[in-house]
Amino acid sequence: MDIGANIGDTAIFFACNGAKRIIGVEPFHKNFEIAEKNINANKLTDTIQLIKENIRLLNTIQDGFMSFEKIDIPIGLGILKTKITIDRSKYKIIKHAIEKCIGNFFGLRKNDKKKIVLLEFNPEVYHDLLKEINRRGFQPVLINFRKSAIFNFRTLRYLMKSKSAIMIPQDWLEKVELEEFEKIK
Repeated sequence: MDIGANIGDTAIFFACNGAKRIIGVEPFHKNFEIAEKNINANKLTDTIQLIKENIRLLNTIQDGFMSFEKIDIPIGLGILKTKITIDRSKYKIIKHAIEKCIGNFFGLRKNDKKKIVLLEFNPEVYHDLLKEINRRGFQPVLINFRKSAIFNFRTLRYLMKSKSAIMIPQDWLEKVELEEFEKIK
């Protein structure tokens, strides 16, 4: 599943490299149209299903520009369903702190095995893939910039069983590089 399919390039890449079925979700009309054209031009309509759907970020419009600077975090407390809204910079700070603490506490750090890096990976959906990667002698390394790979006890259990590692940008970038990365983002 390709959330934020943009112009379809990632879905097309995976389809051309053996993926049997891909669902691409793109909320922006212009990107959706371009993705449709790209998928049709590559004759991949049987492999890639494109869906025009909104994502769960809170859109804010300021000075005529749409941004995703606010994030809605759904919270379920028994029968009570609510959400909190925080800005993206605070979310990143909280997410990195949680991933680092939980990663260190539960041993979700690097080991001596060869690595397979998974970007924006959901361990709850693909826990069988994590187990298979580990079974074949590799360590899954998850790097999630948006949603944390650890979002409930089940995902934590999957990560521990597969001896996965969680990495945050501070694990491999120097402070100067992080600052430069934030400027160009």
